[in-house]
Amino acid sequence: MGTDFIIRPWERELFLGCRRAWDFGAHERQGYEAAQPASFLDLERAVKDALAVYYFPGMWDWNRAIVAPLATEGFAKALRTQRTAYQASTAATLEDDEEAAGWEAASAAGRRMLAAYYDWAPKADKWTTVQVEALFDVTIPDPARPDHGLLAADGRGVLYRLRVDLVVVDKAGRNWIVEHRLCEDGFAELDDLLLDDIALTRSWAWEQGFLGKVAGTIHNELRFPRPDEPGPEAASPSAGAPSTGPDVEWIKVGGRHVRRYNGPWFRRTRIRRKREEIEGAGVRVAEQGRLMARTDLDCYPTPEWSTCRPCDFREPCLALMQGNDPQPALAEHYRPRVRKDFEEGRLGSVWGYVPHRPDQTHVRLNPPPPGP
Repeated sequence: MGTDFIIRPWERELFLGCRRAWDFGAHERQGYEAAQPASFLDLERAVKDALAVYYFPGMWDWNRAIVAPLATEGFAKALRTQRTAYQASTAATLEDDEEAAGWEAASAAGRRMLAAYYDWAPKADKWTTVQVEALFDVTIPDPARPDHGLLAADGRGVLYRLRVDLVVVDKAGRNWIVEHRLCEDGFAELDDLLLDDIALTRSWAWEQGFLGKVAGTIHNELRFPRPDEPGPEAASPSAGAPSTGPDVEWIKVGGRHVRRYNGPWFRRTRIRRKREEIEGAGVRVAEQGRLMARTDLDCYPTPEWSTCRPCDFREPCLALMQGNDPQPALAEHYRPRVRKDFEEGRLGSVWGYVPHRPDQTHVRLNPPPPGP
């Protein structure tokens, strides 16, 4: 048992979708994961790794022509790491099956897309980068006593652990939370971005952890081409096409304006957020955290195909619904979660001290071993 009760965004998402799946998978519950990964490829994670290098604050003043190859290597390294992990967990290789062709095609498409992004982005990057891939904890407030931290049933403090893709500051000195999205089915609807609860929650947590106000959220979308259309590299200056830069659009939504940088392959939407939106996200985290920290919670299922289809825990859940013992399925097809929140070699604010308790004490996510 850890010294704190940790809630992560993916656990909160599981809890809101199906309490039974959350009970099977959350670290503070049964803590299972599928023994065999569902996929050998996480393109969005690899793209985010590349953008973490591209926007790394320590290299922000460097010439982008120097940084771009380093960022692409970050993408390639992420894919190699995923492939190695898949092969280690399955005792299989990708050398002689069609998955290998899929891996190679995704790798090549990602490189072409990133090359085009490096041509497009500088005209939209009207900011200075502050932090990339920041991993940190914040105390979840007690809904009954907002000035106090929430406590689990066993007395442990309840913390929210999350990662922020990118934090930037504009020319006016305002902080913005940037969300990178890889789109394979077209760009998101504007309402989807306006209602992005994850982005709002990250904004709230950043304010709690780093004691600075967030002006709003920026949604940076990169689109993979469909199989029947030319890729983004066909329109890049490196391919001989003229560089026109993003088309800037202003959209009025209620009493505020949304600024959007448009392009056929990349789109960036900047949304000013009201205090009520960011603070409301914190209220939701607090109310949900209060339930998740209970030991007597009824973990009922939510049997809907939209929820069950992507779920990793269909087999043991069906056993329970039919009145059977789920343990045989869990023993055969699942294992205790082994992936750690902190990964060696990743960029991000994972070694820093973050004030996240009402008494202003500090907790390190990965403390050094005891010593002088």
